[in-house]
Order: sequence, then C-alpha cells, then structure tokens
Amino acid sequence: MINEYLVYVILAVTIVAIPGPAVVLTIKNTIKYGVKISVAGILGNFIAMVVMATISAFGLGAIILASSALFTIMKIIGCMYLIYIGVRAWRSPLPSKGKDFPPSSQTNKEFSSVFKEGLWVGISNPKAIVFLQPCFHNS
Repeated sequence: MINEYLVYVILAVTIVAIPGPAVVLTIKNTIKYGVKISVAGILGNFIAMVVMATISAFGLGAIILASSALFTIMKIIGCMYLIYIGVRAWRSPLPSKGKDFPPSSQTNKEFSSVFKEGLWVGISNPKAIVFLQPCFHNS
C-alpha cells in the first residue's frame, strides 16, 4: 500500500510539473488579462478536473479507456479545441505594454469567457481520466 501511494505521489508531482495545456492557457490569460481574470480559467479547469474525477469514480472512465475509438475521439476533439484557441490567441492583438498593463478594465464577459475556456481545456483533456482511473478502481 505504501509503495503504491509513493508511486502515485511521484506520478502526480511529475504530471503537475510538466506544463500542459491548462498551464499554457493560464500563462496566456495572465499576460493578456492580468491575474484576476486568469483565476477564472484556473477555476474553470478545476471544475473540469472535479467532473473528470466524478466520471472516473462512477466507472465511466473505465468505459472510455476500454473503447479505443471513444478515447481517440476524445483526444481528437481536445486537440482540435487546443488548435482553435491557439490560432485565436495567435491572431489576437498583442497586449499594450504601457501603464494599462495588465489591463485594468476587467469585465464579467472576459471572466466568463476565460472560465469557459479553462473548463473546456480541462474537459477535452482525457489525461485526467487516465490518471484518475486507478485511484477509484483497482482492477
């Protein structure tokens, strides 16, 4: 039991230390909107991880992992979404570096938009299901 927990902790720390799409999105949002708005994306991603953990806890993660076609579809959808937000970020104007940086006009629309973006990045990333599945089902 202790050995399994140690392996889990090592894997968890390693996975958290490797920047994934959520970390890159947070960096982008912090640069573009400032810290207050970027927290919305972090919150969205957190809610997504709770959803993914719930999916794994109810055994739906095992179904997704057992079906290579379904898992591949999830990966493709996630990849397409990341490409979409990457192109959108690439085409957006650069933030000004004057006294308004980070932008002081932070609206509810920006907060909502960044929250949804973080949520969808988390939901469309099947890594969480793969990682959480062994936590709930030892088979």
